[in-house]
Amino acid sequence: MQCAPGLSSSRRAIPVLVLALWCLGALSILFDSAMAQHLAGAIALLIATLSCLTKPGLNRWIFMVLFTATLGLIHHSKQWGAIPEGLERAAMISAFLASLYVLRAIIQTAPQLSEVNASFTALEPLPRRGMVQLLGVFFGVPLAVGAVSVIAPLATYQDHDMSAQEDIAGWSIRGIGLSVLFSPFTVAMGIVTTSLGDRLHLGSLLLIGVTLATLLLAFSFLSRRCRLPRELPRSFWKALLWVLAPVLVLVFLNLALYLSVGLNPLKAATLLIIPLALLIAIKRDGSAQRTMLNLTSTYWRDFDGEITIFSGALIFAVAVTSMPEVQQTVSLLAHSIGANALISLTVLAIVIPASLGLHMVVPATITLTLFGPVMPSDLHVAFLGLAALVGWAYGAMAALGSLAFLTACKAFSVSPTALAKGENMRFMAGFIFIACTLVLFL
Repeated sequence: MQCAPGLSSSRRAIPVLVLALWCLGALSILFDSAMAQHLAGAIALLIATLSCLTKPGLNRWIFMVLFTATLGLIHHSKQWGAIPEGLERAAMISAFLASLYVLRAIIQTAPQLSEVNASFTALEPLPRRGMVQLLGVFFGVPLAVGAVSVIAPLATYQDHDMSAQEDIAGWSIRGIGLSVLFSPFTVAMGIVTTSLGDRLHLGSLLLIGVTLATLLLAFSFLSRRCRLPRELPRSFWKALLWVLAPVLVLVFLNLALYLSVGLNPLKAATLLIIPLALLIAIKRDGSAQRTMLNLTSTYWRDFDGEITIFSGALIFAVAVTSMPEVQQTVSLLAHSIGANALISLTVLAIVIPASLGLHMVVPATITLTLFGPVMPSDLHVAFLGLAALVGWAYGAMAALGSLAFLTACKAFSVSPTALAKGENMRFMAGFIFIACTLVLFL
């Protein structure tokens, strides 16, 4: 379906709308302003509507199905407040992700990035695997799927054949997927913190997540499928430290705000990243400033599809959980099979649809919103959040429904189907089977 020329040209306004959404999100956080939240939700709906009218693809059909289902549920429950509440949640996550795109632009324009890339060329296959996996973790923390824009050029620095490119792609995606387990700067963590609310002790979740990621990372090295890159010069690590310096500053500031005023990382990052980017841009030359601005504008112009998915998933999740019948059913389910079984079910409810082509945000939002209130303890809530992150990590590594996975495949010029059936799928499927079995019997 082709859109009218006037509607197509209106897409140029999307970066301005995203900036307005971020400003309102920041005002809402700073002043606890209900009016700012309402306006941010209205802008999220405007962007989603504009996206459905002007951008072909699966996202608009998912949104329309979810929105239609939401109207049916609300007609039954009469809880019409679910729509604005869901849109306001979507707006806050979108403001957070808009900030992450700015962070991506900071990293991608770092002067030392070329030195990080150049130091990679002489590595043998096993240390090369270890290096791209570590780079995936390091750059996955601030950039999520944006890390592939840093790592993908490494696949073409030498005359790699397709198997070598698939190998580099697979190991870098594994590192990016592992960073999902603990990074506070991802959509996955934003969905988890938004869906579980104040019951989630974020410190516990991050501690468990980084421990699990470390164990899985160590397994890759101990199984001798890769090894540490000892041949890299000291200049590489120095350049890498300078590239990641803004991230380290953000982590420190986030931690300080969390410990001092209890501000969660999603809100702290929303407030801090864009002002930090302005400070960094001031210190860079005019060419770097223009590149940062152009990158951010490009990212924001194509951001409407994700806002559309967030909006549809969150209004549907709020509508479902506002129905007393659903709440009673989930309570009975928790009583009959136990909280541990619901935690295991959460992983599977994300992994299976993602493998079939459905974006993880939809099942993750629904399961977390439904199961969170029936968790018996804060530790169970943390493990429920971790279950969603594990499912999301699987998607990032090996699911055709993951935008991150498909973007990575495109950046590395490899077949998504071949990579989805590769070692990462077996690695994560084996871990999920063992973890779910252990959780069920704990």
